Amino acid sequence: MRGGGRGLRVVAGWGLVFALVVCGRSVSAEEKSLLEVAGEGFGLIRVLELAGKSDSALAAGRYAEAIGYLEELEAIGGRMDTDLGKEIEVLMPLTRAGIYASMAMAEETQAALADFRKAAGKGITNEQRSEALRIQAVLAANRGNLRTARSFLLRARRVLPEDASDLSGLSLVYLQMMVLLNLGEYDKGVAVYEAYELPKGLGAKGEAHISIIGAALLAPVGRTDEAVALLQEQLKTLERRKWWVAASEAHWMLGTIYMNQGSHELAAEHLQSAVRAASKGDSPLSSTMAFISEVKLLWDQQRLDEALERIDAWIVEQRRWGKLERSYRVDADSYRAMILVELGRWREVVDVVETFKANPDWNPRGEAYTSLLSAGVRAAIELGDVERAALWGEELQRRIATIRPWAEHGVRCYTNLGRAAELAGRQAEAETWYGLALDEADAARASALGSHEERARVSGRYSHVVDRLVALQMERGARLEALATMERGRARSVADMMRGDEKPEVQLDGEGRRELRQLNGEIEGIHEAIERLTMVDAQVQSARGVSLAPGGSGTGAADPGIQTELDDLAEDLERKVQERDELLAQARQQTVGVGEDALTAQPLGALELAALPGEGERLVTWHVAPEGVWVVAWDRWSSSGARLDASAEDVASQVAHVRRLLDPRSPGTPDEARSALESSWEMLLAPVEGELAGASSLVFLPHGALHGMPFPALVDREGRWLGAEIPVSRAPTATILSLLREWTEEGWSMTPALLVGNPTGDLEASEREACSVGELLSGSAGSGAVELLLGEQATESAVVAGVRDKQTLLLSTHGVFWPGAPRESHLRLASSASADGRWTVGEIVGQELPAELVVLSGCSTGRAGDMTAGAGASTHAGSAGDDVLGVAVAFQVAGARRVVATLWDVADSSSGLFVEELFRRMADGVPVPEALRQTRVTLLEGAYPVGRGADTTHPAFWAPFVFIGSGR
Repeated sequence: MRGGGRGLRVVAGWGLVFALVVCGRSVSAEEKSLLEVAGEGFGLIRVLELAGKSDSALAAGRYAEAIGYLEELEAIGGRMDTDLGKEIEVLMPLTRAGIYASMAMAEETQAALADFRKAAGKGITNEQRSEALRIQAVLAANRGNLRTARSFLLRARRVLPEDASDLSGLSLVYLQMMVLLNLGEYDKGVAVYEAYELPKGLGAKGEAHISIIGAALLAPVGRTDEAVALLQEQLKTLERRKWWVAASEAHWMLGTIYMNQGSHELAAEHLQSAVRAASKGDSPLSSTMAFISEVKLLWDQQRLDEALERIDAWIVEQRRWGKLERSYRVDADSYRAMILVELGRWREVVDVVETFKANPDWNPRGEAYTSLLSAGVRAAIELGDVERAALWGEELQRRIATIRPWAEHGVRCYTNLGRAAELAGRQAEAETWYGLALDEADAARASALGSHEERARVSGRYSHVVDRLVALQMERGARLEALATMERGRARSVADMMRGDEKPEVQLDGEGRRELRQLNGEIEGIHEAIERLTMVDAQVQSARGVSLAPGGSGTGAADPGIQTELDDLAEDLERKVQERDELLAQARQQTVGVGEDALTAQPLGALELAALPGEGERLVTWHVAPEGVWVVAWDRWSSSGARLDASAEDVASQVAHVRRLLDPRSPGTPDEARSALESSWEMLLAPVEGELAGASSLVFLPHGALHGMPFPALVDREGRWLGAEIPVSRAPTATILSLLREWTEEGWSMTPALLVGNPTGDLEASEREACSVGELLSGSAGSGAVELLLGEQATESAVVAGVRDKQTLLLSTHGVFWPGAPRESHLRLASSASADGRWTVGEIVGQELPAELVVLSGCSTGRAGDMTAGAGASTHAGSAGDDVLGVAVAFQVAGARRVVATLWDVADSSSGLFVEELFRRMADGVPVPEALRQTRVTLLEGAYPVGRGADTTHPAFWAPFVFIGSGR
């Protein structure tokens, strides 16, 4: 289960040893007075020695060794004609039965219980009877008969006397929690855990075991931070006392939690620790714990062939436990099947499932068996085997009705049942299963610790569920339901950031601080090298006739040699940023109590989406999935939608083609550009053009690669530029648009304003632009309403201080976009002794801005990259969940209601013209989207020269400017 389900049967294993052996009354030092009169030639020292060795072996998980000591004690008891001898003779078979039950050795368990009953005779006490019933519960639980186990537990509690030992009562509570855990009744289990008060004097062992099972229950109900805190606290005791099996379980559970959250480095650390701890035991349980940890780690690292080899080796290893293969084979086969699914070896998956089912002695136990069945269902679907998919699907349904799966395991089971229903033509049933899968995906995301990027990674893993559900809903014409499903899969983390605190403070130890300083120094050095190269490239561009505000993102350099160096530096930067993010993620998750606030930005539902468009407004969105692309357009009264006659690859290729032709460094001919924009309209909007007719404004909600498409530049079938005919705006998602509309004021004033121009000293048009806008706003608002920061005055500290009380911001400077490290994207400001002049996305999101309008007149300020990206990520496509970050998004997170930004690098001269025209119209009271439309018309009609024979009528010079936010 790659980052997935808990494998809760393993919890049952060591926990039941605890309940039955620790709670069984092995001879202890407290019975010294009785032992002193033992007589019969058996010395006190030998009995105590055997009892101590047995207890140590059990704590370390060396079960075979422990049983040997117990059998020797039993033999001693049989030769002692004393009360102590009788007690040993009765209790040792009961203790052996507990160990055998935890090892799922049913025949041996029953034989030991028979020995116990024979030895106890009519003198059996209620406490002993309760323990025997607990052993039956253990056996039933480990064979997957959880409701039978619960029945035994209830009987055990009824016969347990009030004056029974505290350990006996604790073991019953523990077993009750374990059964509820395996039944998937997590809320009930948490209630039992929180209601139970640990008796004083039980010691660290009792507290550790009850805390670990409590953590196992807390994680599935979204209280992951509490679970992590419990596990981390108990690990100190477990490792100090050398209770290795329990320690390995705690490490394994932490590794699983972190893997579910996408924190793979931290997960690997704990899984490796689980292997080391488990290897110090000598039992089927410790062997299984080590095996599961190793296989999960290899799987997560995509070392799939090695994982399969480890499974084979473990099966051989298990044979030394005799009949244990019949119990533990399900663990090996479930992992083998799931890895084969990932490799696409469908026939082998079917063979594994068939072989397992053909062996009646092999135990179809718990979550492991549901994983095996789920893999079999998926393989049968891929092979088109309707009959087998239906048969195994029915069995899987019965299983998960008893043991509810959660997190990734739940998503996998429900998704495969949905696929099986689709294969059988039961579309409504398939939608139900996909809905359940999406519920589990949301729960997994909600329980994630750490940064918003880590939550975004969790969402991204489940995008395939959204894809399937959207496809089915669109096929039956349920467009509003499909829109609601799309919203569940989109920019949730950005919306969360807009609602609450961006990131908790991270606490690092001395070594961590040193490592962070070193990484920040290396990142700073790479930035400086990039800036030197981009300045050289700017001189090359100027000599060729077009002066750009260089983006420095490692793309589009005029000189091929410089471009190669920039590409290399880009990879170095993204790699170092990733190392820094992993360091901070580990520190954040290892610090108890620093989890982020609960999610507050819920995605809009179908009714809220229907009410979102304003009067005369049309909203348009797409869903770009590997198996198809869908478009939906709607207003308050109607909607239309269709599947595009294009694949996701076609859409990405079209966006890239358009952007190449609109690159101001070397734009395509006007005819080439127009042709590409006409074909883009035909691909993306023609299927819903009837819904667009008569609209007074349009709002586009892009998805995937379409974040890079300049929608205002599309050319309709009448040959008209869309953005010249109608006001056009965009938003990352409908949910974010709704948030912005909550915050946006209708009758806002453009002053006070902060205008920043040419802070780096190499953008002459930028300085003229800021001064011109300053004259416009000062003339309409009076003295003191406009703050102008030019050249060296525009330091980072001055700008940060200036933005805190302004309604309008104009930042006319270099913009730098890093697709593989979006938090390092930044605006270039004047450097100073206290700041490097790079105002990064990570710094911007920490601001609290009152601004109603932010105009970002620089290169690529409207581009956004995958929050979870690493080196080599796509420069235009969003993540699977559209959790994207860039400079414009950062300003919205900080509080800006309206943002004007650029989709690619812009020419200094044409950018200045565009922004001056835009502010001239806004100063006259024209709403921002309409002011943008009028400005486009002005540049289209004016034909202002730009360079190299180009002029502003070419869309390369006006199309990159887009409006993001509420146009109301």
